[in-house]
Amino acid sequence: MSNGPRFNGPDHAGPAAFIRAYCSDYTLWNDHCHQALESVGAQDDSDLWESCILLYKAFSAPYVAEGTTLQNIAFGSHSTFAPDRLKIGRREDEGPRIVQHFHMTAPVSSGGDDFFAVLERDASGNFAMRQLYYIDPFPGDLPEGENDFLPYL
Repeated sequence: MSNGPRFNGPDHAGPAAFIRAYCSDYTLWNDHCHQALESVGAQDDSDLWESCILLYKAFSAPYVAEGTTLQNIAFGSHSTFAPDRLKIGRREDEGPRIVQHFHMTAPVSSGGDDFFAVLERDASGNFAMRQLYYIDPFPGDLPEGENDFLPYL
């Protein structure tokens, strides 16, 4: 696998711009890893997976707050966070903590998924994600007392 795409990095102009930049870089990462996996076909791809994990950590680093735990990687033919399918939702300001809701329309159907990012703003005005959450569309299926959202970073 080549060294990977050139990421743009965060846009600190505001929470929506920050999320849009994350989606753009996520899509670069997703598409690069998906194409690389497609090119090796049925060959042993353990080195490729390790390269994609390292690339995910590298692209995520400027976006996430120190100490944030990343989930296992997943990528595919359609990026989960494609910026052209992003719809920014409501924003909740809680001092230096901001919760930015957003919706990702589905790439091939009329549906989509809802998410929210918990952002922190430092003294210089820069943002960092503490976590990104997927909102479960079927909260009634969860055991009582469990959150209807799941960590997604």
